Amino acid sequence: MKMSNSRWKMPVIIVGVLVLVGLAVFGALVLINEYSLDVTLQGESEITIEYGDSYEEHGAVAQYYGTIFQQEPLDVPVTLEGSVDLSKVGTYIIHYNAEYEGISNSISRTVHVVDTAAPEIALLGEAAITLPVGAEYVEPGCTAADNYDGNLTDSIEITGTLDASVPGDYTLMYAVCDGSGNMVQTWRTVTYVDVTAPVITLLGTGEMELDNGTVYEEPGFAAADDCDGDLTSLVTVEGSVDSDVPGTYTVFYTVADAAGNTTTAQRTVIVKDMTPPVLTLLGDEVVEMTIGYEFEEPGFTAIDNSDGDLAEQVVVETDLNIYLPGTYTVTYTVTDAAGNTATATRSVVMYEIQAQVSGGIIYLTYDDGPSGYTSQLLDLLDSYGVKATFFVVDTGYGGTMARAANAGHTVAIHSASHNYDKIYASEEAFFNDLYYMQSIIQTNTGQTPMMIRFPGGSSNSVSYFNPGIMSRLVELVEEKGFRYFDWNVSSNDAGGVTHGWAEVAYNVIRGVSTRGTSVVLMHDSYGMCIRATERIIQWGLANGYTFAALTYGGPGCHHGVRN
Repeated sequence: MKMSNSRWKMPVIIVGVLVLVGLAVFGALVLINEYSLDVTLQGESEITIEYGDSYEEHGAVAQYYGTIFQQEPLDVPVTLEGSVDLSKVGTYIIHYNAEYEGISNSISRTVHVVDTAAPEIALLGEAAITLPVGAEYVEPGCTAADNYDGNLTDSIEITGTLDASVPGDYTLMYAVCDGSGNMVQTWRTVTYVDVTAPVITLLGTGEMELDNGTVYEEPGFAAADDCDGDLTSLVTVEGSVDSDVPGTYTVFYTVADAAGNTTTAQRTVIVKDMTPPVLTLLGDEVVEMTIGYEFEEPGFTAIDNSDGDLAEQVVVETDLNIYLPGTYTVTYTVTDAAGNTATATRSVVMYEIQAQVSGGIIYLTYDDGPSGYTSQLLDLLDSYGVKATFFVVDTGYGGTMARAANAGHTVAIHSASHNYDKIYASEEAFFNDLYYMQSIIQTNTGQTPMMIRFPGGSSNSVSYFNPGIMSRLVELVEEKGFRYFDWNVSSNDAGGVTHGWAEVAYNVIRGVSTRGTSVVLMHDSYGMCIRATERIIQWGLANGYTFAALTYGGPGCHHGVRN
């Protein structure tokens, strides 16, 4: 069945109208619909973080929605702009951005990185130091470190005042501030204490001696402290001294300062006999004598205040030589039981022997040489230009014989052996000895001596074992052309009779002083002959005497023959 077109136009028109109406409504809705893009922070919008802590990013969210259409929010991606430097203090801004369908929006977060931690100070050494008063304080040191600024040791300021002379507690403050203004302080206590005891000074000496019976008087003292000053008035003195009783006493001195430091000193007082004996010389203090005379002690007394008579304990010492002129000292010394010594001296003047005969002649003769001393004797004789005579023995010093002869001295015969038992055994034995010695002299000097001196002298007693031998010999020697010589002055230097050169010289000087002609017997086999000879020469020349060597025709000075 065929339908007409008019039947279909009406529905189409209605639909069209409806569509147009719908579009108009939709367009109107679109026009009044509003779209939004919201950005919301997750967490706080402003955050403060301590330097050294960690930062956690919480982020932000963005949602897109409309008032009519798209009422169900749509999540939109968010982008971040900015960062936080946790290694550096400061304020950082983080931006959160979102964009959708031409709509954009953003939000920001502020992050503060801060340093609120104070530095740390470490004291070197002890936090409490105790020093003696007067000691110099030496700072042990300290260090400071900050978590942000690092080493701040050089920035530490130390304040506080110390007075080492005054005991007490003192405080030193150590302070440092970092770059963020964070400050820290710490303290050290320095305590000065008085640990030094006062000083006691004793006037006088720490050990003194007091004469028995003398009253002890305190010499005095002083006391001073490094903190308290003069403490003399606070010194206590204990102990006593009994000056009438010998012994050792101790006096104690004690003082304490305000800090309780105590010191003690002591003085030792020794009471004893300190007075020496009284030594009195009897007679003259100067005694004048002629040499050779024995010194007779005039006497002395010695009285001690404690020990009484000490005369028997006096020691007498002297360098007196009665055979030499000069001034000598006699020293007298006595010591009491306490050790006190008294001394006195007396002078003894020994005067020279005065010659009773002036202008005489002295023949110095020497027996029993030559010896090791003869060369020195010849030197001495040469220095004074004096000639002497040597009656020699076979001692082996041929060269010395020659020197004596060449110097103008007389070299004569004494004996070859000087053995009395052998020589005086018989006339034949005597002459054998004599001629043998004559030949020795001749060999060494070129001279043939005819001058002799009997061993022991012509008056000897050593030949008594052969009765009459000396009487026979004195005649025989002269019959054979010899001359014998004895002496009239003996030095007594042989046989241990005389001790010391001065006594030898004295014996000779005393002997020649009363004679015009003197033949002196000495021995050059003794060393003391040298000094004795010089003394004799000096005295002789000073008193007008002449010295000469014996000659064949000189004075024989014969003794009386006793055998």
